[in-house]
Amino acid sequence: MNEFLKGHIKQEYQEEIDKEIVYSNNRRCQFVLLILIIPMSLYVSWKFIFFNQQMYLNLLFIFIGLIGLSLLHFQKNKRYIGAVHIFFMIVCLIWAQYTNFEGYQVSPNYTPYIIALMGLATIAYLKPKYSIILFGVNHIVFLLINAYLVHDNVIIVEITVNSTIAMVFAFIFSLLNYKARLQLFQNKKLVEELNLANQKLIEYVHTDVGTGINNRLAFSETLEHEWHSAMLSKEMISLIMIDIDYFKQYNDTYGHSKGDVCLREVAQCINQYMLSTSAFVGRYGGEEFVVVLPKTDKVEALKIAENIRTQVIILQIPHLGRDDNMDILTVSLGVASITPENADTSIRLLELADKALYRAKAEGRNRVV
Repeated sequence: MNEFLKGHIKQEYQEEIDKEIVYSNNRRCQFVLLILIIPMSLYVSWKFIFFNQQMYLNLLFIFIGLIGLSLLHFQKNKRYIGAVHIFFMIVCLIWAQYTNFEGYQVSPNYTPYIIALMGLATIAYLKPKYSIILFGVNHIVFLLINAYLVHDNVIIVEITVNSTIAMVFAFIFSLLNYKARLQLFQNKKLVEELNLANQKLIEYVHTDVGTGINNRLAFSETLEHEWHSAMLSKEMISLIMIDIDYFKQYNDTYGHSKGDVCLREVAQCINQYMLSTSAFVGRYGGEEFVVVLPKTDKVEALKIAENIRTQVIILQIPHLGRDDNMDILTVSLGVASITPENADTSIRLLELADKALYRAKAEGRNRVV
C-alpha cells in the first residue's frame, strides 16, 4: 500500500515530500502538545493542595510533553524528528489508556482511548505502515490489558468490537490524511512543472535557433513594451542596429557552415558584452542584430555602440574576402535615440536606426553613425 502511494510521487520528489511531511508533522505535534500541556498545568496548579498519585502521573506527562516540545523545536534532523513524532503519539495513546484503565475503578469507559485513536489519526501525516504499527500495536496492548482487568466477558466483547472499529476508522482517516497531503504536494509540483514548461516554451518561441539569442519576435515585443514605458515615463530610448560587414563575401569565401559559426560568435560576443545591463540583444534577420537600450540617451548609446564594434574586432575572425584592405571581420552600427511622443510609434525609432546603419555602411563600414 505504501508503494502504491509512493507511485503517485516522482522519485526525484520523494525526499522533498518526506521532508515536507516531517516538518508539517513537527508543527502539528508542537501545537497539540501545547494544547495538552497548558490546560493540564493549570489543572495541576489548581489541585496542588490535593496532591495524590494521579497528580504525580499528570506531572510526569507534563514533563514528558515539555521534553518532546523542546526536542521538536530545537532538533533539525529529519529522522530524529520523525522518531519524536512516533514517541509523542505513543505517549498520547498511553495517556488515553491510563485514563481509561483508571476509569474502570468506577465503571468501564473506553471513550478516551477511542477519542485518542481518532484524534491521532488527524494530528500527523503518517505513512500507512507507520499507522498500522502505531494503532495496531497499541490496540493489541489495550485489548490484552483490558482482558486482564475486566472479568465480564460481555464487556470484553463490547470493548473489543468497539475499539477495533475505532482503530480501523483511525487507520482509514490516517491513510486518507496522508494521501490528501501527497495529492496536495503533487498538485503543487504539477503547477510548478507547468509553469516551468510554459517558461521554456516562451523561451523557445523567442530564441533564435542559429545564434542562441533572442529572435525577431522577441525583439518586436520588447521594442513595443519599452517604447510604451518610455512614453509613459517621458524618458529617452535608444536602438542600435548592427550589420556584419561583407557577410555575403564571407559566406562565398568560407562556406555557409562557417558563416553560421561566424553569426553565432558575433551574436554571443554582443550578448556577453551587454549581459550586465538591462539592454535587449536580438537577431533582427540575416546578418543583422539589434540592441534595445531603455532609459539611454544618445551619448551613452553611441559609447555602447562603439564598444560593441571594438569587441567584435577583438574576436579577430579572419575575413579575406572583403572588398577593402582589412582582413578581419567587422561590423557597422546605426544608432537612434528618441523621447517618444504620443504621435510617434516604435516604427519611427526602427526607421531612424536603419537609416543610420545605411549611412555607416555607405561611409565605408566598420563605424558607428
